[in-house]
Amino acid sequence: MKSVLFIYEKLQRIEVKVSELNYLAPTTGSYGYDPFGLGKKPEDFAKYQAYELIHARWAMLGAAGAVIPEACNKFGANCGPEAVWFKTGALLLDGNTLSYFGNSIPINLVVAVIAEVVLVGGAEYYRIINGLDLEDKLHPGGPFDPLGLASDPDQAAILKVKEIKNGRLAMFSMFAFFIQAYVTGEGPVENLAKHLSDPFGNNLLTVISGAAERTPSL
Repeated sequence: MKSVLFIYEKLQRIEVKVSELNYLAPTTGSYGYDPFGLGKKPEDFAKYQAYELIHARWAMLGAAGAVIPEACNKFGANCGPEAVWFKTGALLLDGNTLSYFGNSIPINLVVAVIAEVVLVGGAEYYRIINGLDLEDKLHPGGPFDPLGLASDPDQAAILKVKEIKNGRLAMFSMFAFFIQAYVTGEGPVENLAKHLSDPFGNNLLTVISGAAERTPSL
């Protein structure tokens, strides 16, 4: 009898915990995981939801920007050392210009910073003030969906889930790229190529132990 009561009490506690996470139910890509209760307040929930989605989108762009130039350079394109994502800023700090596919791009550090502030900052400001008077600022559609991929409501719901899932993966990927760059002094493509060529000789454990050959740390 005591064991039955114990199980019953456990089930009640689980039901209470599940009910406490009901505020996550209508959220795209939510799986009831909020261990710190950051989204319990409605105003905080909306704010953190926007933060997550915006950072996810920037992370997807960042991950693509970190991988694609280095991959192109490794497989024949003439992009120079700046094809590795963390070396681009270093070149600009040294007063050099970028070169992709054999063509010099006349952009210095000042121009790059101004362009980023104006374009990124301007877009964020326009989004915050809702300059286009959009009903859903996080998923505006319209001119931001020129191919009409989300014109169907059911398809739009599926794409929203895919977007946040890929965005979360991209945020973890960018964090991993930073750690890789610090530990190995190489880009993600080069790290992957070395691991695939010798999985047992080049992996996390061998790098940490110092057994794997690598370039000096940053």
